[in-house]
Amino acid sequence: MHLDRIVLLLRRLGPGTVVRALNEVILEGKSETLMERWSSRFGWAQRAAAWNQQQARVFAAEHEQRQRERAVVEARKLKDVNERRYQLAEKVLDRVEQMLAFPLIETAIETDDSGRPITILRPAKWSFTTAWELAQLGDRILRQSLQSASEQYSSHFSHPAPEDDFED
Repeated sequence: MHLDRIVLLLRRLGPGTVVRALNEVILEGKSETLMERWSSRFGWAQRAAAWNQQQARVFAAEHEQRQRERAVVEARKLKDVNERRYQLAEKVLDRVEQMLAFPLIETAIETDDSGRPITILRPAKWSFTTAWELAQLGDRILRQSLQSASEQYSSHFSHPAPEDDFED
C-alpha cells in the first residue's frame, strides 16, 4: 500500500491510532517491528497528530463562524424589536400631544324646539390623568427601547476581535 494512503487512513482513524491497529487493518501479515520502523521513519504519529490539530482548528473556526452568524441573526431581531418599540413610543407620545391640543370640554351649539340656540358642554373622552398616564407609558417604552439598544451596541463593541492563536 502506498504511504500516502496509509497517512489518509491514519487521518480517518483519528487520534489514538496505534501501530497494532494499523497493522491489523492495512498491512496484514507485516511485523509490528516493521510497522514501528515505518511509523518512526515516515513520522506517522506526528503527521496524524498534526492532521488532528488542523481538523480541530477547522472545526473550531467553523463553530465560531456559526456562533457569529447566530449572533447576527439575534442582533437583527433585537434591533427590529427595539425599532418597533421606539415607533410605538413615538405614536403614544404623539397621541398625548394631540389630546392636549384639544380642550377637555367640547362645546356644541344646538337649537331647541322653539329655534333658540342652546350651548351644550360635553366632557371629552379623556382627562388630564389619562393624558399623564399615557405620557408615562410612552416615556417608559421609549426608555426601554433606548436602553436595550444601548446595551446591544455597547456589548457588541466591548468584545475584542478574536486573534489567531493557533500556535502550539
